[in-house]
Amino acid sequence: MGLEGLVFESYTTGRFGPQLYSGVTLQFTTVLSSDAAYAIFNANLDRARTTSKGSKGSPLPDRQFRVGKRTGFYAFWRASGLDIPQRLSSFHDYMGNLKNLIFTGSFTKGEKLNNKSLRVLSLSHSEVSRAFGMNRLSDKAQTIPMQHPDKNQTTSPYNKTAQLQSTQSLQQFSTTSESNYVTRLKGSADTRGNVIHISNSDSSNIKRPQDQSIEQWVAEL
Repeated sequence: MGLEGLVFESYTTGRFGPQLYSGVTLQFTTVLSSDAAYAIFNANLDRARTTSKGSKGSPLPDRQFRVGKRTGFYAFWRASGLDIPQRLSSFHDYMGNLKNLIFTGSFTKGEKLNNKSLRVLSLSHSEVSRAFGMNRLSDKAQTIPMQHPDKNQTTSPYNKTAQLQSTQSLQQFSTTSESNYVTRLKGSADTRGNVIHISNSDSSNIKRPQDQSIEQWVAEL
């Protein structure tokens, strides 16, 4: 579809710039070109309170950080749809969940991403349909049956076929009043096809073959 995506690879924590601002850096790889990209979010790398593991203000262990609900990283995580950890200082235990998503974003300079533009890549059904030409196929599929509603029916319904066969059978056994001729097949090559003339006075005494018994039909042969 020609859209560049970003796949999360890893993260690091550190202090950046002359003022040594603390933060967390997310490393990405572009899907199409496999180029490197990164985004830096502000984060606190020091302990908020004294615990058995260290005093307040002492550095957190490597790769651990804590953020507040008003920080850019918290907004980014929430927009990704991932569950928010119960403790805002335990994001480091959930960073691997970012690998299940594909992101998109714009670059500010070189490989650096604009933090506010970084979001989960989302495509609508119409965008996917246009990319694969499915909208044109859908339109054509709808116009064909509307313009030619009868062309898809290639066989006759069973009841119409049965009715046609029944009509043809009755026509074969019907007696033509104008000619009053009956063709009797003797079963041999010499007599087959002989025509016997029947007068009008005798026609009333003749039963149709389907109304005769087998003995009556054989007796007339």
